[in-house]
Amino acid sequence: MSFSNFRKHFSFGNSRQIQPENQAKKVASCCIRSARKVEDINVNQKVASLSEEVLSAYSGPDEGIANLDEEDIPGCRSWTQRRDNAYGMAFSLYERDVNSSKEVLCGDPVADVFAVVNRENSTFLAVADGVSWGHKPKLAAKCAVHATMATMSRQIAEMKTVKDIFAIMNSCLWDAQRCILRHKATLTTLSVAAIVQLSGQDKWAACTMQIGDSPIFVYKETENVILELAPCEDQVKCLIDSGGCLGPLKGDDPDLSNLKFCYIPVAKNDIVFITSDGIADNYRTGCLDKAKKGEKDCLAKNLFERVNSVRQELQSVNNYHFSAQDLCACLCSQAKLLTDELRSVRETMQEKQLTKRSLPQQDPELYGRYLAAPGKLDHACIAAFEVR
Repeated sequence: MSFSNFRKHFSFGNSRQIQPENQAKKVASCCIRSARKVEDINVNQKVASLSEEVLSAYSGPDEGIANLDEEDIPGCRSWTQRRDNAYGMAFSLYERDVNSSKEVLCGDPVADVFAVVNRENSTFLAVADGVSWGHKPKLAAKCAVHATMATMSRQIAEMKTVKDIFAIMNSCLWDAQRCILRHKATLTTLSVAAIVQLSGQDKWAACTMQIGDSPIFVYKETENVILELAPCEDQVKCLIDSGGCLGPLKGDDPDLSNLKFCYIPVAKNDIVFITSDGIADNYRTGCLDKAKKGEKDCLAKNLFERVNSVRQELQSVNNYHFSAQDLCACLCSQAKLLTDELRSVRETMQEKQLTKRSLPQQDPELYGRYLAAPGKLDHACIAAFEVR
């Protein structure tokens, strides 16, 4: 099926297309196919013969998935190889523990984990957000990402069609669950993207799977838009509910209540990226401005405004190319900047030994700062790939 016929055959998804109003008519519609069950993704596009040679493999934070006690992933001898078009970051937005003699942050260790495996004509992205704090959630996230990358890398030769990729992704889900249980870890979200070249043409596609609240996006620079592939169905997301997770939530069973698979054609220079909620929630309307709490989330619009602003500034330099690494850096730096005041307030509360409950009575001025401070403190993670 040709790309033009494909666009006519499938109905348009409910992606949020955000662009300046005066350019709205110039932006091409993107066709997103999505389903809650893998068998309902009926896309038979053939995939190019995918190279098994790994060009780069990168994982974090710190050593990422490198030291997990599991079999090595084919072709991934090192997890420190990064490229400007295949990149990721993970860090903490939490305040310092002022009572510790060491330079540690509250909420350590960072329980968000990412991995990016880049090959000549395919790239796999995975982000997992361990639920709550501690080593067990971090271990759950590492297990989920490692199992995903292992399954997809070992079965890359079997990816003949888009439908094959989704079937393998579904296998990843259960391999990740078994890995988590084997290591006696706890709970984590998992979001995965496979960006592959299609057969017989210089066209690409992104196949994604998402369980939990780590959203997946496509930045289309030429169309002046960021698309969220499986947007939250509620107008205002609950910031303390992941919506679904892997791990022993119900005995040995995961919570797959918001599992979703998506397919979207992508083009050269498009950037596919996944963020944990530590990044995404800090671009939701109610987090950016506490006065607008409860208003409709404009997540994709807010992300686009930040990315577009930085891209235009960087491209004022002759021949500068805005890369996946640039996108990661600009979104992460803004999340850190947004949450500076909240971190400062929380550190002052520690120094004065104040709790959220005692704060209004004992220090009304600090309480006012606390209420007004924008942002959300969390672990934060992003992985991105630019099609080239």
